[in-house]
Amino acid sequence: CGAGSVLRTTDGGATWVPLDVPPVQQYSALHFINALEGWIGGYWYYNEPDANAIYHTTDGGLSWDTIPLPITEGPVYDIRFTDALHGWVAGQLNGRVLRTTDGGANWSVTDPVVGNASLIALQFLDTLHGWMTGTGDQRYWTDDGGLTWNPAYSDLGSNILWGLAFRDALHGVVCGDTLLMYTSDGGHSWTPAQITAPLVGSLRTVVWTGAEELWCATAQGQVLRSTDAGLTFT
Repeated sequence: CGAGSVLRTTDGGATWVPLDVPPVQQYSALHFINALEGWIGGYWYYNEPDANAIYHTTDGGLSWDTIPLPITEGPVYDIRFTDALHGWVAGQLNGRVLRTTDGGANWSVTDPVVGNASLIALQFLDTLHGWMTGTGDQRYWTDDGGLTWNPAYSDLGSNILWGLAFRDALHGVVCGDTLLMYTSDGGHSWTPAQITAPLVGSLRTVVWTGAEELWCATAQGQVLRSTDAGLTFT
């Protein structure tokens, strides 16, 4: 997804076709729990009465239903669902996280996690255990389904942490700008990873592809690989 468009593939990425999606200026969040059911989120650069929107599909993106949010101003940056009922939304939402337990029919709003800063990336392994990153090197973890969020501190600068990936409840990696970090205690503490290749651009996304293997990409298309669970990237 991207600037007002969402693409779909049914052949492993060999070809892509655009979906007929509701019109917004920027789509910034997409999450599917299976081949048919998913959610997309977007926003209108603050120049419309409703600055953000989330849409839901149960037919692989052929049709979409609007899901109203209790906070309508500010971009939505990430959406995560663990099943058809339990989901979370993060973004520039006055430091809050939105949480649903009924598929988006109703949303609860957390107390401010941190000021008015942006919350960028979310991941949940189940309905209780989740992680979140944001601007200014912010990292949080929850073990109560997002009712409360606990900060992880480690004076590592003011990087925006765009990418977040956990393999299991203990092992995870975050990335952003020039920083890669790994955790082996569920996100309570973090250690900078070693990057042996010169970086080309800002780190944006990271994904696990095996028990020890991860891939991380920059905004300029550079791809880094780790074969030791995130300790080093080349």
